[in-house]
Amino acid sequence: MAVALIATVGLTEKSPWPIVLAVLLALPVSIVALPYYYVVYGVLASIPVANPSSNTGFETSTRW
Repeated sequence: MAVALIATVGLTEKSPWPIVLAVLLALPVSIVALPYYYVVYGVLASIPVANPSSNTGFETSTRW
């Protein structure tokens, strides 16, 4: 919340320093969170019904 407030002040005042400060404050959190995003993405992608073959929401299979 504080990062958003600092960035908002920078944007409304048209000053780059609060925006740079907000980026520096948010950077450690984003570096830690990025690997977890890919881990969760990979786990969800491994669920067979989580990725249907068409955009209708129904999965079709062709068994011979």
